[in-house]
Order: sequence, then structure tokens, then C-alpha cells
Amino acid sequence: MNVVIVGGGLGGLAAAYRLVSAGARVTVFEAATRWGGQIHTEHAGRLVIEHGAEGYAASRTSCRELCVNLGLTGRLVSQITSKTFVLRDGKMTLVPMHEAAELAGIQTDRSDYGRGLTSLRGGMGELTDALLATLNGRSDLRLGTAVTRLTRTGHGWTLTTSGGEAIAADAVVVATSATAAARLLEPLAPSVAADLESFETLSNVSVSLACARRAVAHALDASGFVVPGSADRPGLRACAFVSSKYPLRAPRGRVLLRAFFRPGPALPIDAPDERWVELAVQSVWPAL
Repeated sequence: MNVVIVGGGLGGLAAAYRLVSAGARVTVFEAATRWGGQIHTEHAGRLVIEHGAEGYAASRTSCRELCVNLGLTGRLVSQITSKTFVLRDGKMTLVPMHEAAELAGIQTDRSDYGRGLTSLRGGMGELTDALLATLNGRSDLRLGTAVTRLTRTGHGWTLTTSGGEAIAADAVVVATSATAAARLLEPLAPSVAADLESFETLSNVSVSLACARRAVAHALDASGFVVPGSADRPGLRACAFVSSKYPLRAPRGRVLLRAFFRPGPALPIDAPDERWVELAVQSVWPAL
């Protein structure tokens, strides 16, 4: 069977891995210039910086099973602490982790309570790297190529790429964002596309801050703090104490923090990076 996968994030790469393992011929198209989608890990010296997802819910088995199959069991690390603060009126108060998640707008269920996230020693990028290492030579991986049209042809499909190429497939897996999937599926399944378009999505900007440990007075003895809404810290949703939350995220004597913001009219997502860094320092440091 010849299968084409649209989207090279974790979902698309995991689907490719499963299909290749079952003997299918697989082609993966990714419109961006890098693989991983919402997983994006950067190493700066001995700092492990996540620009996307920092882990997966420890209660969920599918991601762990994938790590086991890829030989990553020895690389898994658990969240060190589940203690979380809420910041109100300049004061930090401990709250249950599930309450903190709800305040930050993170979806949880009871199976997640108190268990935190699982990650990998070198960041979540290790997972996509392992998938790519397994798929290289066993599948056709195409970066920087978008699929612009999907057409039903007899018992199969024809996909048209941004470069004008027509690709035949027996089956197609659409593993993109809901918005991108809706655009692709609208001519074929309008009701499905409408459902996808109705999904509510929110933008997020995160800023990672690294400094000497002595520069921070707070004990940082928690996974971080959430902000339920504050006029004096506009846009700030939460701050993760990354170097306290996971092992090996920063060298001894250094601290790694990650501030999360919700962009809006007053804080456009395309504001210069320097503005976001300035805002992160102004928002986070007074609390610590």
C-alpha cells in the first residue's frame, strides 16, 4: 500500500512509523522547513530549551509505548515536583496541580491529577529525532512542501503539492492543524471541514529566561506559577521553573525559566522578540 501523510509533526511522524513498520510505502509532506510541529527543542550550551511541548501527560500510555518501541525507555524523565503556585496580588500561594492547570487553560482529566508530565533527558526533540532516524531510508520525507489539493481518483487519491507535482496514493493521512485540514478537506467533506473550522484555538508565546541562580531570591521549589489574570502583568499566563521541574535542563548554578503569554490586540503575536523578552523580564522578575 502506498500512503501519503500530510503533516510532519509528532502525529504525522508517528503515523508514518507505524505504517512503515506494517510494510506500507510512505511519503510524508511537511510545509514548514523543519520536522516536529509543536515539538521543538533547542540546545544552547548545557541549557535544554523547549519552544513547544515540554512533555506528555504521565497518565497517557500511547506516547510511552512509542518511546519504548523506539528504544527511548532509558531516556525518559519524570517531572520532579508537582507543587504549583498561583500568583495573586503579588503573592504566591500553593494550589493543587489540576487547579493550576485549569487556571492556565490546560485540559486535564482525573487520570492526570498529581502525575505531571514525562519528558526525555535531552528534551522532547529526542522523540522526533528518533522517529526521523527510523524513517530515513525507509520512507520518502519531504520538507518545505505543502499539499494544496486532495482529489479522489477511482479507488485512490491524487495530491497536488505547492510545487505543482501530482502524487498518487492508495490512502492519505491528514495530520495537520485543524485549520489546515479544513482547507484541504472542504471540497471533499464540507461538513467535516466545518467541524474542524469550529475548533477554538488560541495562540501562545513563550519566552525562556536563563540566569545565575544567585540572581533569583525565590526558592523555586515548585514546577512554577500560574496567573489567573492580572492588570499589572498583562498577557502573562504562567511561568515554569524549568530547571526545577525537570532534571538536566540547566547546569549547576544556573536557572532556566519559561514565561507563557496570551497574545492579543495589545500584545500582537508578531511583536519583536525584544519586546517579548522585555515583557517577560518585567512580568516574572518582580514575582521572584
